[in-house]
Amino acid sequence: QPPDSARIGLIGASVLDHPNARDILESMSRAGIEFSLSSIRLETLTPDIAQYMHKAGQRTITLAPEAGSYRLRKVINKPATDDEIIHAVGVAYEAGFKRVKLYFMIGLPTETNEDAAAIAQLVSKLAGLYKKLAINVSISSFVPKPWTPFQWCAMTSRETLKHRIDIIRSRLAGTNRVSISAESPREAYEQALLARGDRRLGEVIIYAADNDTSCTNAAAKLGVDTNNYVRSRALDEALPWEHIDPLVTKDYLIEEYKKALNEIPTDACVVEVCRRCGVCGEVYEPDLD
Repeated sequence: QPPDSARIGLIGASVLDHPNARDILESMSRAGIEFSLSSIRLETLTPDIAQYMHKAGQRTITLAPEAGSYRLRKVINKPATDDEIIHAVGVAYEAGFKRVKLYFMIGLPTETNEDAAAIAQLVSKLAGLYKKLAINVSISSFVPKPWTPFQWCAMTSRETLKHRIDIIRSRLAGTNRVSISAESPREAYEQALLARGDRRLGEVIIYAADNDTSCTNAAAKLGVDTNNYVRSRALDEALPWEHIDPLVTKDYLIEEYKKALNEIPTDACVVEVCRRCGVCGEVYEPDLD
């Protein structure tokens, strides 16, 4: 029997990667249980999965192409082609969905204005193909996070981020059934300070909290140079967060960083046998040449 809860939300890093995901969704659908899924990977959306989701009462499906160009999607190791993205949206449309939410990021490493324009081009094409589909474009600004292959990258300037948002908005202006929401580059910059800061940022955070102001303003008051936290870093530079051990080896991150800059995707690991990153034990010795 359906539970007392009106709806069940299935949450996970990638819910549809669960080995029994299809059976779980089918069972819930047959039992008349309403459920919803968070953002799902393009390649995991099949016609039957989409139909289960729609039957369960979900009216908006969320997909994350991340970048507008195939080149840039290879850089971030999400090498879906435009055709694969179009197909996934079509699967949702054929299952009865009338609204799709698409997540994109701007400010990714190696991104150009042309890559930002490619977001608008892709969305415009989708709007032309699926005439009755409402498309919500959600744009966030990329923050290079510690212990990721892009930790050595600089944060894209707020001015550039604003310009690229404007590129997307202007090119989609007047496009029927397309709405755009964009994260403030100023807020993304604050995230970068918190993510990439060192111990000196502690007093900045306290000052900001005590005076109800932003970390950027607090840093200016205290004479702390925020540019130091959003700049690019050398591969051999000591990083503020290196005393934390997430088990991922630095050599692995360097290798992935170099592959990203050369637009070479990395296959997903097979947990039972993969020892590339160091998390599952056994030291990995990559080829850094």
